[in-house]
Amino acid sequence: MSHTYSMYTTKNHNFYKLANITKVLHNKIYTQFHLITSMKFLILTLSLMLSLTPFTHASSTVPNSTPTSTSKPIPGSPKPQQYIHADVLAPPYMDDTSVIIGTGEVMGVYYPAGGAICRMMNSTKSSLNVRCGVESTSGSIYNLKALKNADIEFAIVQSDWQAHAYDGTSFFKSDEPFDKLRFVFSLHNEAFTLIVRKDSDIKNIDELKGKIVNIGPSTSSVRAIMSTLMQAKGWNTNTFKEVKELKFGDDATALCNKEVDAIVLASGHPNGAVQDVLSTCPTTIIPIDGSDVMDYLQKHDEFAATVIPGGMYVGVPKDVQTFGVKATLVTTTDTSTEIVYHLTKSVFENFDLFKQIHPVFHHLQIKSMITEGATAPMHPGALKYFKEKGYISHK
Repeated sequence: MSHTYSMYTTKNHNFYKLANITKVLHNKIYTQFHLITSMKFLILTLSLMLSLTPFTHASSTVPNSTPTSTSKPIPGSPKPQQYIHADVLAPPYMDDTSVIIGTGEVMGVYYPAGGAICRMMNSTKSSLNVRCGVESTSGSIYNLKALKNADIEFAIVQSDWQAHAYDGTSFFKSDEPFDKLRFVFSLHNEAFTLIVRKDSDIKNIDELKGKIVNIGPSTSSVRAIMSTLMQAKGWNTNTFKEVKELKFGDDATALCNKEVDAIVLASGHPNGAVQDVLSTCPTTIIPIDGSDVMDYLQKHDEFAATVIPGGMYVGVPKDVQTFGVKATLVTTTDTSTEIVYHLTKSVFENFDLFKQIHPVFHHLQIKSMITEGATAPMHPGALKYFKEKGYISHK
């Protein structure tokens, strides 16, 4: 399998490189948000996005640095899409001094979140000499399978799927419980976001019945979200006129082309992909609420009610009630205490800078990052750092 690599350069403050035109367009979308924030944040984000250009790894250019993939295939799972590595001298899977964070789709939030964590880790002095890289994947379920398969060392996943993997339930019920799974810290809230065409006459979630709905590929984050929504409502795929299994990105195109009536994603807000579809064709975000949803939330504490603020997007003037999960960083007991400690310290010792990487990080609070979304036990490396700083009691 061939991979495209990007060089990560901290000397001139380039955060990480996006390797195709889609990502550049994504940056333009985000710029619309940044114009209403401080100029400092705008410049920081533009440098993060626009600094990314394709780099094809070749041994003739960088001696002794040709990557060797040792990843194991995961049956039924999509292949990872792309790597961004923090230093060309330490390509993914080359040796034990390289760690990889499984993230999500390029247009999502997990991808820049992983890049931000790697940037902090790679720019923080340590005797470990460990370099961090980012892998773009299809999302939480793929990441957890890859983590269990030892193909990656860290992963960003939704808190509900962290719980399912640890307990061996839902999509993981055919597997043994992932008892080696460990929580490091949580990130932002992720709201389940249901987008419909305005001409579909869908005003609330109950009106999805009898419509054409995208449920996503089998191991995608979209499928995971739709499974949760259907469980909360007591539905199955027969509830809809037709279901599509479109991947992220293709679903928005299908929505605008009137091939589906509704699409869903879980995301922190603002989100460039959401802004893209809302500004491309007449669409809006509808509520995910009702008594049956509230009953479901009371029985599943890995979820919580939340709001998508009105006025954040074109066509969405009022607050939208919904529910969601936490994005979390996880690893396994096979990852050393020293490495997890170093990663955790590098993020929290540069916390103010980390919060500037993306708009969804602006409201991060250290306390909630430690206490919320931990559906698996905390890794000893993270626990060591949090105790040293007094964030967690030594008792």
